[in-house]
Amino acid sequence: MKLKSLLTGALGAVAILSTSCSTSSPQAHNQTQQEIKIGGSGAAYSVVEVLASAYEEKQPNTQITFMPSNQTSGGVTGVKDGLIDIGTTSRQLTPSEGSGIEYREIAKEALIIATHPSVTGITNLQTEEVQGIYSGKIKNWQELGGPNAAIILLDIPEDESEKMLLRTHHIGKDLEVTSDAVVLPTEDGIVDLVKDTPYAVGPMFLITTVVEQLPVNRLSLDGIEPTPTNIRNGSYKMVQPMGIVWQGEPTSPSRQFIDFALSEEAAEILQAAGYAPIAKPNN
Repeated sequence: MKLKSLLTGALGAVAILSTSCSTSSPQAHNQTQQEIKIGGSGAAYSVVEVLASAYEEKQPNTQITFMPSNQTSGGVTGVKDGLIDIGTTSRQLTPSEGSGIEYREIAKEALIIATHPSVTGITNLQTEEVQGIYSGKIKNWQELGGPNAAIILLDIPEDESEKMLLRTHHIGKDLEVTSDAVVLPTEDGIVDLVKDTPYAVGPMFLITTVVEQLPVNRLSLDGIEPTPTNIRNGSYKMVQPMGIVWQGEPTSPSRQFIDFALSEEAAEILQAAGYAPIAKPNN
């Protein structure tokens, strides 16, 4: 996964710290390799992969395998059917989904609206301005205090989590998106075009801009910046809850990884990677 490889560099210092806390012995290498199978929401994989990489450094005899991703519902069903050990989630569970399983949120990931650096003079958009851009009623950045240039709107399909967040918190469920919008199938496509296309604007996850050190403008929305504090306390609204689920009393390897994922040490790792962890880091 693209994000996983990029996070390796961002977590280098944390990984060194983790490996220094555990020493590997010949006896440890002779132990049986234990596997933990994880599946579910692909959107949450990047969060859990960060923790999995750090955990495997600490526990070299544990192999964490990520199954082909699907959705939160797939993670829940996989856990309930015993097909996977741990499921990943990128939304709150419904009452029926949560019945009979354990759920813990481990981090929050914010969706932001970003512009190409050529869009100067604009650091914040009000909800009605976001709606104006998406409906096509606002066509030029000059109308918002920016340069005299046509707005290039990059959009994403309706069934993607990014679009669902946008509709829930800013553009509404009934707004008809302008036909001038360039619809791209994935966030990666939006990221590439926003950073390379003058006067472009589009949604992307904050963690992507942090890890890739993207030269884009991260906009505040309704005067609220997408900072870790605002994300954690709920002031910034466009946020996905990233979590894990499991059933009953898991196997010992799974239990140990779950405990690690919910620990302060894991929170420090996630914070170093640019996420807003639920647990409070020591630092």
